[in-house]
Amino acid sequence: GELTLTFDETVETSSLQVNGLTLQNQRNGSDNDTVFVQLSPGPLPLYSLTTSSDDPVVMVTLGDHDLNEIKRHLNLATNINNTFLHLLSLTIVDMNNNTVMEIDSDEAVMVTTLTPDSTPPLLRSFQLDMNMGLLHLSFDETVAHSSLDPSSITLQNALEPHVTREIGGGVVIVTEASFAPVVSYTLTGGDVLSGDSTSLTLQLTVEDLNAIKHLPELATGYADTYLRINQSGVQDMNMNDIQGISPIEAHYVSLYIPDET
Repeated sequence: GELTLTFDETVETSSLQVNGLTLQNQRNGSDNDTVFVQLSPGPLPLYSLTTSSDDPVVMVTLGDHDLNEIKRHLNLATNINNTFLHLLSLTIVDMNNNTVMEIDSDEAVMVTTLTPDSTPPLLRSFQLDMNMGLLHLSFDETVAHSSLDPSSITLQNALEPHVTREIGGGVVIVTEASFAPVVSYTLTGGDVLSGDSTSLTLQLTVEDLNAIKHLPELATGYADTYLRINQSGVQDMNMNDIQGISPIEAHYVSLYIPDET
């Protein structure tokens, strides 16, 4: 994500204080229903900063923290009509150390060009708590909790075995029958316990939890707990489907808590 600022003269980009920049969803920020997101300074990839040279045009790279906070609001920065910016006078200075003219929150400037989010979210990691029956999913961006489809999630005890063979100049992935078959279980339901976020927690159904426990070769520890998800499994706040994970690319559990009840 990037924020492009255009000034009427060359500015000193090293003076930029990104926490002087605030996005809001309407021009008049004095309304009670106005949504604000103030940018957070610090190193990438978590926080926002600029690496631009001194110039009238300054590019600010939005860090994950700011980008996900913006995406969490359905009525902010989804189109030009709900994307406005106000800034403090100390946000940046020109080449003679003159501060920028402040833009107040009740006279915020509307964006001139907005490129919507079209990137599919990615599953970064997952944790499984067999004691409490909880599945924790971590994504690289904010996702809509209501879009999570538990039936798109499959646990498996190993990566799907395969070999690659050259056929007609192309690479074809072939399952190798000599390997032991992969044991897997696809969830049938569950309740999402968290709101829109980069992390979702799914309460497994009693039926799914018992079914998994009855499979002695699946989800008994770190060595036999992998997860894959279909492309229709969850969406980000702009309704982009997640990038699906195939059986041969299943994610390895990052934290496993065994059943102790």
